[in-house]
Amino acid sequence: MGFLTAVPAVHEGLDIAVPFLPESTIEGGANQPQTILVLGGASSVGSSAIQILRMSLPQATVIATASSKNHAQVTSLGANHVIDYKKGDVVDQIDQATSQNGVDAILDAVNGVTLQPELLGLLAKSNGKKKLFSEVLTGNNLPSSKVPEGVEQRQIAYTSILKKPGAESLLKSLTGMLRDEEYVIPIPVTKVGTGFDCIGQGLLTLKNGGVSGTKLVVMLE
Repeated sequence: MGFLTAVPAVHEGLDIAVPFLPESTIEGGANQPQTILVLGGASSVGSSAIQILRMSLPQATVIATASSKNHAQVTSLGANHVIDYKKGDVVDQIDQATSQNGVDAILDAVNGVTLQPELLGLLAKSNGKKKLFSEVLTGNNLPSSKVPEGVEQRQIAYTSILKKPGAESLLKSLTGMLRDEEYVIPIPVTKVGTGFDCIGQGLLTLKNGGVSGTKLVVMLE
């Protein structure tokens, strides 16, 4: 699911052609974003997006947010800079990483902008012609009324890619990339237990904030 959501978040949300979806060509070339901020770099969608961005725009600068314990993992996936969202002002840290030049595009996998709308101000500092804000739909997204003028908000769900040409080849492409080690399963899986009774335990773990950089799985007999 993370991969299927990350593909449209990159392709449709940021106007970037992805190499394993040949029908997804985007006009613009040099106008594609060169500095991209991924909010939630250790999440399933964020980790997948970083890998897709690295495949699609090898020379781009990818900045991601993640807790300090996940920095090594996020860097290994292709992020140039990893910002610890738990330490200090995130905007200030990104300003330092970009020498005050902002970012061309933001991909938000975790409602980071809903919690910190000031992050959209980083787009205003960029010289890019487009200022794109790709936001994964979660049910708690930023109202369009709070999006600054000149920023294009695009809300993304995994179902949107299923209607695009070439979508039927996505899972086959993913299988091939995994086989050839061009793509890695982005986050480890933690087994909560077996049976429906374990679902409550998993939800409690989530509620208590004990989940970061992993996906909880309940096995069914």
